[in-house]
Amino acid sequence: MFAVDFKDEEQVKEYLENLHIEYMYACHQEKSPEGCVRLGDYYSGIKKNFKDAADAYKSACEELDSPDGCFKLGTCYMVGRGVEESKEECYKYFTKACDLNNLGACHNLGMIHGTGLANIKKKREVEKATEFFKKACDQNYPQSCFMLSAVFLQGLGTVKKDMEQARIYSEKACNLDHMYACANVSRIYHLGDGVPKNQSLAEKYMAKAKQLHKDLSEERKQLKFGE
Repeated sequence: MFAVDFKDEEQVKEYLENLHIEYMYACHQEKSPEGCVRLGDYYSGIKKNFKDAADAYKSACEELDSPDGCFKLGTCYMVGRGVEESKEECYKYFTKACDLNNLGACHNLGMIHGTGLANIKKKREVEKATEFFKKACDQNYPQSCFMLSAVFLQGLGTVKKDMEQARIYSEKACNLDHMYACANVSRIYHLGDGVPKNQSLAEKYMAKAKQLHKDLSEERKQLKFGE
């Protein structure tokens, strides 16, 4: 494959057309789940054709059981992009994606139950939310570990406040580089809230929180500079 000069409009056009053909073939001829997802991403990101993107994700999900396809289709229904907005369809496809082990979908289901969007009465179902968060956290999804720590830190719904569980999940999220979790576990050790005070550990976790914040700031600067 020759190198593409992205300053050359004709070369870029040819490159994108070839990508389209490649993804179309992979999806519709080879029946590749990844090919259908890439085709959807192509329509969404390059062509801004959200209807065709949703159709490609639907093929990936319903015909080929792609967890990423189901997750992205659920997101389409969540925001009404390429399809009519539907909480029911969103929940349906997030559920299938989670069953297929897409951790982002499991996390989203936790958020949906935790905010009460999963039922008509808009009643928060914290226990159900924690089940989804735990499934994702057990497989090292940092956002879900952080949400679990927040639930136990405050005590929500029928889930009682439990500082030991809050510490465990805060530490796990921090070890997975979640900045706010590092700040939370630092505070827990600093105050001795439910655990013995430990200033050394408090300083250790606060230092990591500050380093993650610094890294994030530098990354944003580089992205802005790249624009």
